Amino acid sequence: ELCVQSYEDVDGIIPMGQASLREFVTNFDESILSLVETLHQLVLLINESSHLITIDKDRATVRDIIARVKKCIFDLERCYSPSGRKLPITLCRLNTIDNMGSILHEVKTNLLSCVKA
Repeated sequence: ELCVQSYEDVDGIIPMGQASLREFVTNFDESILSLVETLHQLVLLINESSHLITIDKDRATVRDIIARVKKCIFDLERCYSPSGRKLPITLCRLNTIDNMGSILHEVKTNLLSCVKA
């Protein structure tokens, strides 16, 4: 947890525009949580409907898709935890959000590969 003792502690650690940053971070947090929940529901839907598949090759494909989606969920949950509306928004927090770009790209690639499966 960040403890600011003096103005010098703020310099370079806490960017300006905290109200705007808080809104941005809150929206990002909600988007990530929504994405993770959607992926959990997708896995549930695929699991529940998989018994309708009668061809073994197709069952294997469905299992592969479930594994890919679960990996996406794991990667998102491992790499990002919502801020819980905490203030101040630090540069470290902003860097974490920035680094999510590569994770989100990887998730997108994995999900698109499911469509092609």
